[in-house]
Amino acid sequence: MEAGIELAQFYNSEALRLFTLGKSDKNIVLAEKLLAWLHSTWGKDYVALPDIYQRGMNAISTKAEALKPVSILEEHGWLVRVERGMKFGDVFRRDVWKIIKDGESQ
Repeated sequence: MEAGIELAQFYNSEALRLFTLGKSDKNIVLAEKLLAWLHSTWGKDYVALPDIYQRGMNAISTKAEALKPVSILEEHGWLVRVERGMKFGDVFRRDVWKIIKDGESQ
């Protein structure tokens, strides 16, 4: 009986381990979708934070929601912050990033 319980506990812990390995981090998935949107739809070399949550994907609708995937893309070299911001049309934006394309260096 004890061996059966021990075996069941082992298989239960293995099933749980395998299940958690297969789950995707929703912030990473969102960052991948944002990168795809920036490369395919946005069409500009720079993006400001409001552009992402006002003109971007429906999944990102606030500044707080936009900062998570932007941070991931910045950490992995797909976005490079413009330190002093820049002017977009008639509006100065403080939170601006250069979009890095495939094969392009910073």
